Amino acid sequence: MKKSPEATKIIALYKQNQYPPAIDHISQLSAELTAETMHAKEEANRLQLEALAREEILYLEIEALKREREEYVKNAKNKISELLTNIEQQKISQEMKQRFIEEKDHAIEEYRHKFEEIEKMIENDKKILTEYREKVETLTLGNEQLEASLSQFKINLKERQGEYEELKRNLSNRNNKRKICVFI
Repeated sequence: MKKSPEATKIIALYKQNQYPPAIDHISQLSAELTAETMHAKEEANRLQLEALAREEILYLEIEALKREREEYVKNAKNKISELLTNIEQQKISQEMKQRFIEEKDHAIEEYRHKFEEIEKMIENDKKILTEYREKVETLTLGNEQLEASLSQFKINLKERQGEYEELKRNLSNRNNKRKICVFI
């Protein structure tokens, strides 16, 4: 726009006629707006303080949650470590149990084998004992027969001795008779 004296006059006149009511109106509005603005500013400050308080509370809660999380992670790591240790101990325990079972089975097998050997030895001893008993019985029977035979032999011997004595006497008598006959 071009500035001209006429335009400046018109504007000045307009300002004189129009500005005072506008200024009054704005003044009234401004007083109302100022009260509302102050109230709005107070509300904004209050809300801002509440937001700061909530922010501080949230910050404290977040920090507490971080600590809890750190504690939880620490406890979880400890639990995992304990579980791994327990698993390792269980593996060792299972290995020891397996080794014990194997040793037990080996010992049982060894004792079973020894027991079988002992049973064989007992069977063998029973056979030997049976053989000895049979021999003893045979010897006892044989001994009884032998004693009977010996008794019979003694009887026969006595009879024979008697006969021998008689023969001897007879011979002696014959020899004596022969001697006598030879002398005669």
